[in-house]
Amino acid sequence: SNVTNMYSMFYQSNSIKIVDLSTLNISKSANMDWMMNNSNELELVVLPNISVSDLSMKGAFSSCYSLKSINIPNISASELNMEGLFDGCINLESVDLSIIKANKLKASSMFSNCLFLKQIDLSKMQVDKIKVDSMFNECKNLENIIFWNSINLLSEENEVHINSTTMEKMFYNCY
Repeated sequence: SNVTNMYSMFYQSNSIKIVDLSTLNISKSANMDWMMNNSNELELVVLPNISVSDLSMKGAFSSCYSLKSINIPNISASELNMEGLFDGCINLESVDLSIIKANKLKASSMFSNCLFLKQIDLSKMQVDKIKVDSMFNECKNLENIIFWNSINLLSEENEVHINSTTMEKMFYNCY
């Protein structure tokens, strides 16, 4: 069956350690907002490849304190919201981002407060327009980032701009 709404599906599920969603069919617009938010014992998540018109994963893994690594499979969406996706995953050390294709990507605070994240490869991202403010806020151990080749940055009003305001606080408190 085709799943479209997983909003808060495992919210505060503190006894779950492994979630395997690899068999789900996600081929229409989907809402994965806050899907596993505050699942403090979560260690492993397996996601399927996703190709949809619109996908929102806002805060999907935020505050999953035991999550140390995650593999994000191929994701293709016209509009993709990954704001706060890993915000507060204080023990997250590695993220494997496969190919992410999107016309418009909201990535504000995507890795905020990931205190042990040391490196990330964003080079496989194929994004036309992206919003990146506070993307790596408080990532105090971040040593290496491989960025994408070319994109347009979005302002708060979703207008295409390339200036310093579109990257506001992108690396705030990364020392």
